[in-house]
Formats: sequence, structure tokens, C-alpha cells
Amino acid sequence: MLRIFIVSTAVLVMATPALAAPAPHIVITALKVPVEKDKVGSAVTVITREDIEKSGASQVFDLIKSTPGVSINRNGGAGSTSTVRIRGSNPGQVRVMVDGVFMNDPSGANTEFDFNSLLVNDIERIEILRGPQSALYGSDAMGGVINIITRRGNGPATFNALVEAGSYRTFREGLGVSGGDKTVNYSLQAQDFRTQGFSRYYLGTEKDGSHNKSLNGALGWAPSDAVKFDFSGNYSDLNADYDATTADRFNVQDKKTLSGRSAVTVETFGGKWEHIASLQAASTKRDFDEPTSTSTRFSTFDGLQATAEYQSNLKLRERDVFSAGYVHEMQEAKNTATSNVGVTTTNVDGDINIDSLYTQYLLGLGDTTTFTIGGRRDDHSQFGSKNTYRLTLAQEVPVTDTLFRASYGTGFKAPTLFQLFHPTFGTSTLRPETSTGYDFGFDQHFLSKRLTLTATAFHNDYKNLILFNSGTSKYLNLRDATTEGLESGIDYQLTPQWRLHASHTYLLSEDGTTTRTLQRRPKHSLITGGDYNVTDEGSLGMDIRYVSKQPESTTGPRTFIKPFTTVDLRGEYKVSPQATLYTRIENLFDKDYQEANNFAAPGMSVYAGIKATY
Repeated sequence: MLRIFIVSTAVLVMATPALAAPAPHIVITALKVPVEKDKVGSAVTVITREDIEKSGASQVFDLIKSTPGVSINRNGGAGSTSTVRIRGSNPGQVRVMVDGVFMNDPSGANTEFDFNSLLVNDIERIEILRGPQSALYGSDAMGGVINIITRRGNGPATFNALVEAGSYRTFREGLGVSGGDKTVNYSLQAQDFRTQGFSRYYLGTEKDGSHNKSLNGALGWAPSDAVKFDFSGNYSDLNADYDATTADRFNVQDKKTLSGRSAVTVETFGGKWEHIASLQAASTKRDFDEPTSTSTRFSTFDGLQATAEYQSNLKLRERDVFSAGYVHEMQEAKNTATSNVGVTTTNVDGDINIDSLYTQYLLGLGDTTTFTIGGRRDDHSQFGSKNTYRLTLAQEVPVTDTLFRASYGTGFKAPTLFQLFHPTFGTSTLRPETSTGYDFGFDQHFLSKRLTLTATAFHNDYKNLILFNSGTSKYLNLRDATTEGLESGIDYQLTPQWRLHASHTYLLSEDGTTTRTLQRRPKHSLITGGDYNVTDEGSLGMDIRYVSKQPESTTGPRTFIKPFTTVDLRGEYKVSPQATLYTRIENLFDKDYQEANNFAAPGMSVYAGIKATY
């Protein structure tokens, strides 16, 4: 009944949009309250709507790959399995949210979020928070948090549309409407993306296409200055072909995701004390059909995550905020497998509950020093309790226009339902994975902030990592690991026409048992490029991406994913105040490369389209 109620609620709020998005210099995810970015001691990157428009990207996966500290792997082209790591973490150790809704899939073996179905047309901004964040976000936030915030309405009713076509018989359409005033804000966005694709298996010839449809809505209602309601919902349906690692296959995945959030915010004592109560849920259903399999023909993975939360923010002084909250989280997962002779077996059918209390104090010392301290206790219905904490410091030096940042924290990841309850592979006595991490760095501005240099050193220790043990055919707490490195970047507005940028991640990772570099952790990741405004109406841009060699295997003889460099070009021209023509060329020099061994990546691809706003 709970599952039916939550999914039905998400459907009911689908046709609604929310309140105005925060200003570019404001960050929400780092402290769960709006804070100026220069007051945040954590390492955080904000991708704005302007950045999204300039990139010309169609998928979220293509946006976040340029972020410092982030590494990505995709098993083929659009629609294929796509994983993200932050500072060398495992994919399941990154908490992913859409409009504050936890999107990690409880039915997955690692509960990782697969970015294969996220399109960009309805996204307003993305905040990427690096380092252990369990003190605010609980399990799954050991490596960091990615918060995707969709468009919000503001002003007169505005319609937007997009049509695009390109290589591999790719077509993309988008249509939306948004608007509102200080009382009501609304937005509704629909998207359709389809491609014939290419063989995901790198030696194959059979094309693996995909078709992705999504609908996103949000509504904000403020009946008074002290009360506001927010509703948001998202639905996506992805149908994608995929291959094995050794040959062409005619396998098909159908993935449906439905999420929704309802929240009310009440301000008391003249805005000094804020109360936020919310209900949120996300349902993911994945169905797989493998017609050439010699054992399992069909398999299903159904996951549901539902959360009720109350957060209190007490503003003690102008810059001091004491936050406290309670969270009840429920996770359900069911996995079935149907053999070639039609026998269906239920492998996992279980649920867990987590009750959490957290507190945080944001302290402003003078005008230039900001300190935060926070802690959390999670009570897990399967393994018991876990405590985590986090400290951050942001120190501004106005005379040199410098910001120094530092943070220290702990994290944990609960064993997944698959790891706990699978009748063959599961171990009910698994302990949570844990981590301790710290970072310190600076942002240095020059030339009235036209030139910014950034650098952040980081270190993470992981304990009790859960791995599949081939000897016992069980998931066990087997491994410790360490990751450390340096994130650096430059952003330079050279002239009013020219803007240059570059970001580099130097990552060292080590398996605590074998001392080997961890799987799919490249030592160097570099993105560099620039944008040139040719005229007031037209602009050109280029990005160069380099990823160094990275190990693919974890045991036995080592295999490696080869290093690669790709070059992308983009351009746009505003033909009228309402319409803009754009084009992009990906992998300009048709580089033959892989992001996962034996899976092909797109060759040179050309796309063109028109976007309009009325």
C-alpha cells in the first residue's frame, strides 16, 4: 500500500513547477541552507543554466565530466550504463538527488545511480559537492553529492522549444512552459531523445539504439510571506539496446523512473526560525531481456526509496544558523529472474528502514571567517547505528582577494538490500563501509575576478569495503582503500570576447590489500578549452578532454583502458531575440577510444538544432 500511495502521489504532482532558482553565487547543497559560495568550506562546483546552454550537451553525463574530481565511464553510446565516481569513490558511494529527491536505486547491487536516462533541457543547475557528506546526507554520500535542480518558473508565461538532429540518426525534441509571480510559480518540461546508435561491443556491427522520454514539473505556492509550498515530479522512460563484453547481442533494457517531492516551509518569529517538512519518493523499475542467454532470459529489478524529513533552521545572528533535522527513510527492493524454460525465481524481496537525527551549526566570525560543525546519527534496521560528523572552514582574505577552504569529515555506506538478502550471494551480517576524508585549498582571484585560479588537495581512507568474494560466492567486508590527489583549475575572461578555462585532477588510489591502483581510476583527467563571442549574436567554443590510462581489472593479470584525447567544437547564432541556431561536433578527429574495456565510444558526430523562447 505504501508503494502505491507514494507512486500515486508522485504522479499527481507531475504537472507542477516551483520557486525561483537560487542566484549563481548561492550554494544550497553544501549546508542544506542557502549560503554564498565564498562562505562554503567544502569543495563544490556549480553548473549554471548558462553553462548548460553554452555546452550544447544533451545528457547530464556530458555536463559533469568536466568537473574537477569527477571521473566517468560509459558502456557505449547514449542510453548505455553510465557511472560516476568522485575523488576515486565507488559509484554507489555518491548520493544523487533530483530536486532534493534521493535517486540512488535500492534494487541495484551497489545502489548506484545510472546517469543513462537524464536529459538536460529541463535542468536549471547542478551542484556537485566533493568529499564525505554523510553528516548531512547519510548513507551513499561517502564520496560526495550531486544535486540536480530542474527549471523553475518566474515572470510572464514563457514557452521554450528545441529540435535537434545529428549523427547515428539521432533526434531530440523538447517543449516547455514556465512562469509565475511572487505567489505562484510553475513549470512543465517534456523531452524526447532517440538514436539508432552504433554497436556497443567495439568489434560488433549490429546497431544498439535507445529511446528516452521524460516529463518534469514543479509548482510553488506562497500564500503569504511566511508560508510556501513546493511540489515537484519527474518521470522518465528509457528503452535501450546493449551488448555483452565479448560479442554483439540483441539485449534490451527498459528503465522507468518516477519521483516526486512535496514540501512546506513555514517561517516564524519574523523569519528567524524556519521549519521545512517534506515527503519524497523515487521508484525505479528495470526490466532486461537477453534472448541469446543460455540461462536467464528475463530479469527485473524494482526499487523504491521513500523519505519523510523535518528540518529546522534557527537564525541566531545575521550569519549564524543552527540547523537540526529528523529523517525517516524506507528502502524496498525486489529482483526476479526468469529462465529460458519459463521458471521465475525471486532472488531479493526485502526492505530496510533508517531513522536519522542531524545537527549543524553555521558560525560567522566577523565578515571573513565561516565555520561549520555538524553531526548525524543513523539507526539502521539491519546493522544498528552509525555516527558521522563534518567540520568546514572558509577564510576570506580581502586584501589579496583569496579564499582558503578546508574540511574534515566521516562517511558511511550501508550494505545494500542485494548484498544483505540475496539467497545465494548475500550476507546478513555485513557491516557498513566507512570513510574518513579531508581537503584544503584556495580560490585566488586576479584582475577584478576576471582571472581565477583554484587548487584543492584531498585524502580519503575507506574501511570495510564490501566486495564479492569468488571463493565463497558471497559479499563480504574485504578491503580497505586510500585515494588522494589534487584538483586544480583556471577560469580567465581574457577579453570581453574570449573566455578560457581548464581543470585537472591528479588522482592516486590504492587497494589496501594488493597495493594496486583501483579499477577505473585514471591518474590524470584534464579538460581545457574556451569560448569566443564572434559577434553579439554568434559564438564559438572548443573543449579538449584527456584521460590517462586506467586499470580495468581488479585481480589477476592487469588489463588497462588506454589513454585518450578528444576534441569537441560548438557554435551558436541568435537569428532573432527568440530563436538561436546551434551546432556541435563531438570527437572532431574521430578518435577510436573506450571508457570501458570492449565497449565502443562515439566516433566523430555532428549535431545541429534550433532552440526558441517565446
